[in-house]
Amino acid sequence: KLEEELRPLIPLGSIGKFGDDERTCIAMLRRSVTFDEVDYFWDEYLLYHPRDGFEWLVHSDTHWSRVRAVNPGDIEMGVSGVHLASESFSFHMGSGRESAGYKGKTFKLFQIATGTVRAVLGECYWKVSVGERADMTDWIAPPFILSREVSRSRNEQGVEAEEVNWSLGEYITTSEIESAFSLQETLPAPAGVGPNQPFRHKRVYIYGIILSVVLCVLALLGARSRKVYETTLHMQPLSGQKTQVFFTDKFELRGWRNVCVTVDCPNLQGSMGIEGDLVHDADGKMQPFATWMGFWSGVEGGESWSEGSKRESMFVSAQPPGTYSLRLEVEPEKPNQPQTIIVKVEQGVTRVRTFLVALVLLLIAPIGTAAYQMWFEQQRWKNSSLGAFAGSGADEEEED
Repeated sequence: KLEEELRPLIPLGSIGKFGDDERTCIAMLRRSVTFDEVDYFWDEYLLYHPRDGFEWLVHSDTHWSRVRAVNPGDIEMGVSGVHLASESFSFHMGSGRESAGYKGKTFKLFQIATGTVRAVLGECYWKVSVGERADMTDWIAPPFILSREVSRSRNEQGVEAEEVNWSLGEYITTSEIESAFSLQETLPAPAGVGPNQPFRHKRVYIYGIILSVVLCVLALLGARSRKVYETTLHMQPLSGQKTQVFFTDKFELRGWRNVCVTVDCPNLQGSMGIEGDLVHDADGKMQPFATWMGFWSGVEGGESWSEGSKRESMFVSAQPPGTYSLRLEVEPEKPNQPQTIIVKVEQGVTRVRTFLVALVLLLIAPIGTAAYQMWFEQQRWKNSSLGAFAGSGADEEEED
C-alpha cells in the first residue's frame, strides 16, 4: 500500500547499469524541507552493489543526481583566504559567502535547510525512521553538488551524539536513468533549472573564439592589396559644361579579387560627385560605382577650420580576370575651378566595414548564449535559500 502511495519511479529490486557498473535499487526515501510554511519534497533511491557498496539517485523537482559518499578529509573551506583546518575538514568564507572545496574544485553555498524523512520504502543500511531530521547544507559547482548532513540523536543514557556525512552528487539526465534501468514509462521531463544542472552551451563561446580568430587571420592574409593602375586626370573649366567624362588607359585585373577605386582631389574646395564604370574590354560589360565627396575650409575668429574629405574609395565586387578600363563622369560643385584628380585602382583591399559586419554576425551567437546563460543562472539561484541569484556571475562548470 505504501509503495502504491509513493509510486517510486524506479521500481525496488530493479537493476540499473551505468556503463559497466550495475546497481540494484533496494530502498526509497521521501524527504522534505519547509520554507515559508511550504513543504518541498524529493525522493532518494538507494542503490547497492556487493563490491562497490551504496550510492544514491536523488530526484528533486524533476532533476536527477547520482550521489556517492565522500571522505570528510577531502573537504576544504576557509575564511577570507585564511585556511582553518581541523582533522576532518576546514572552513573558508569567500566574497561574503561560505564556499567549499573538494579535490581542487570550488563549490558555492546554495542552500541551508533542515530535512525531514516523510516515508521509507525498502531496507536501508542504517536505522531510519519517519520524522528523522537532519541539518543539510548544499554547495554547487555544476554539474556537481556537495552536501553535508548533520543528524543528532540521544542514546539510552541521554547523551547526544552527532553524525556528519558528506556526499558528492553529479547531475544525470532523465534519458540516462531511463536507459540504465530500461524503464517502460517515460520519466517526467525536467522543469526549470536544477541546482547542479550544467549549462550545456558553453561550446558556443569556444566556436565563437575560433571563428573570430579565423576571420582575423583571413582578414590579415587578405590585406595584402595590390596596386593595379594609377593615373592623374586634369579637369579644366569648359564653357557651358558642368560635367566632364574621362576614359583611362587599359589595365589587367586578376580574377576573383575585389576592386577598389580611390579618387583623390588635392585642391578640392566644395563638393564633387563622381559616377563611374569598370568596363571589361572583352565583352563591354560594365560594373557601375559612384561616390560623393566634399571638403571645405576657412578661417574664423583667427582659427582655421576644415571639414569633409578630399579622398573617397569605391568598391566593385570581384571580376573575372582580364583587361579593363575606367569610365569616370565628374560633376564638381564649382566647375569653373580647375581640379587635379588622382585615380588609383587596387585589388584585394580589406573592407573594414565588411570585416566588422562579419565579426558582429559571428558574435551574435556567443552574445545570445551569454544572455541565455545569465537567465539560466538567475533561474537556478532563485530557488536557493540564500535568495535570488545569490551566486553573482555564471558558475564554472565542467565541459560536457
